Amino acid sequence: MLKIGEYTMYSWYGACKVEDVREISKEDGKKMYYIFKPHNDKKATVMVPVDNERMREIISKEEAETLLKSIDELPLNWVENSRIRDELYMEILREGDTKRVLQLLKTLLLKKEEVKDAKGKMNMRDNRILTNTEKYLFSELSISLNVELEVIREQVSSNVISKYKEKSMY
Repeated sequence: MLKIGEYTMYSWYGACKVEDVREISKEDGKKMYYIFKPHNDKKATVMVPVDNERMREIISKEEAETLLKSIDELPLNWVENSRIRDELYMEILREGDTKRVLQLLKTLLLKKEEVKDAKGKMNMRDNRILTNTEKYLFSELSISLNVELEVIREQVSSNVISKYKEKSMY
């Protein structure tokens, strides 16, 4: 059981801090719940049954550092068919595998940059998935590396985009 003050990864919310653990009465009886504060949205509060299976541990600092070092080697995963792309990308976020989420982030950041270079705009659905991917991944990396959200967002995004710019110059 998680303790108050600990962080965990939970579903779409990303890294969440346990604010409280309490018993709540519902129609089907009493049940224990975690009260979470998402790291990337201090205004939100999320109630989650303690037996929920969508929680997992935050990756360690070492795992986060190794993951970030691997970003250049991660292949892009762009899918041309928008319906299939939506389904695949949402499944990646649902599963929450950090490496696959980082690969998705890299793919979407580079696609956004490619579209921007062509004087266009990324479609709303892809942009929303990118935003959700950033919130999810950056909240975990921020906790793991003990770095502010904006700092990790800037470091990762600029690293990915600068590599893209270097390659497109040749």
